[in-house]
Amino acid sequence: MRVFKTTAILLSVYLGASEFADAGSLNKDGGSQNIKTGMPTVVWNVWNCLGHPLVVSGTAKNGSVTLREARQNRCGNPHQAVGQLVYTSAFGFKGTDHLTVYVGRQSVDVTLNVK
Repeated sequence: MRVFKTTAILLSVYLGASEFADAGSLNKDGGSQNIKTGMPTVVWNVWNCLGHPLVVSGTAKNGSVTLREARQNRCGNPHQAVGQLVYTSAFGFKGTDHLTVYVGRQSVDVTLNVK
């Protein structure tokens, strides 16, 4: 688990006064996403417009989840720091995987269709 000091505006999951997260490239119509096997894919973004540290992590049953820092246009800042959770399926895995994203004290379950 890594701690990122990030800042931004929330779209899908409200975490607090100015802490936000969105589902990255997830489809907004049911929370599932089609992913190519073995291809690293951003599945969640998190940021905080006040610069407070956020604890972000994720787990998957049939793959790995890593956290990386990136820059996006958030909070009126085109270079806002965000934490991105990146999912990569296990070698050769195809099928449905289940990802749990943890942001602070909250968690969100996401279904991934790995092809």
